[in-house]
Amino acid sequence: MFVQDTTSRRDGKIYHTYLVRQSFRTPKGPSSRTVCNITDLPEETRNLIAASLKGEKFVPVKELNLDQALGFGGIAVLRDAWDRFGLDQLFPAASPRTRGLIQAMTFSRILFPSSKFALKKSAQDTVLAQACGLDPQEAFDENELYTAMDHLSGHWAATEKQLYKKALPQPPTLVLYDLTSVYFEGNGPDKMAQYGYSRDHRKDRTQILLAVATDADGIPIHIEVLRGNRGDTTTLQGLLASLRRRFGLKEAVFSFDGGMSSKVNLEHLQAEHLRM
Repeated sequence: MFVQDTTSRRDGKIYHTYLVRQSFRTPKGPSSRTVCNITDLPEETRNLIAASLKGEKFVPVKELNLDQALGFGGIAVLRDAWDRFGLDQLFPAASPRTRGLIQAMTFSRILFPSSKFALKKSAQDTVLAQACGLDPQEAFDENELYTAMDHLSGHWAATEKQLYKKALPQPPTLVLYDLTSVYFEGNGPDKMAQYGYSRDHRKDRTQILLAVATDADGIPIHIEVLRGNRGDTTTLQGLLASLRRRFGLKEAVFSFDGGMSSKVNLEHLQAEHLRM
């Protein structure tokens, strides 16, 4: 059987008739007859009948259940980007397991930011471990994650330089620069955690400053962690030196807020043939 759609025209209008037809053979050859008229049924019902007569099978939605479905979408995108940029090459001395843990921490920071202690719970019901070359039952032990992070110590400048070359084949012509502060409930890192101007309005807590320079599209070029008591105007010259030494940046327009503006900074920009 099948659903036949026939059309007719009356008074300039086109009308559709939907019939369930049955084929059969006679001594004179193949023929068919009408079983029923389903024109008055809703379109979705007619489509369901037509598909069913073609041999398709259906299950009520309420009877559908997901069994062991793992989140994959966001991880697949990040895995593709990781491979395209060849980020494994940033850690040539690391073991495959250490690289996998670093990769997992990177992905989790983007997809479900949490503490290292909470990573195991956050990664549940996802393919994070498998996508990073780890055992599906990976425990993501907090101490082992911190040990993997130690591999980055002393390599940040080289890592940042390689990332810059891969992400920005051409030097940026516009650099955006700004600062923010992060305060500590505890003591914070020795010498770095200091009392200073708090963007979080927590003058009673020690803090550090995070300095970030990006290109016009917001892609980070350079990140620095500074003492919490540094004045905004005292950070720019160090940034310029790092950009020139590390990335070979020679010509660019710098954009920053009034907190960075000072006569010394303006004179330094002019001396370096840079604009703001």
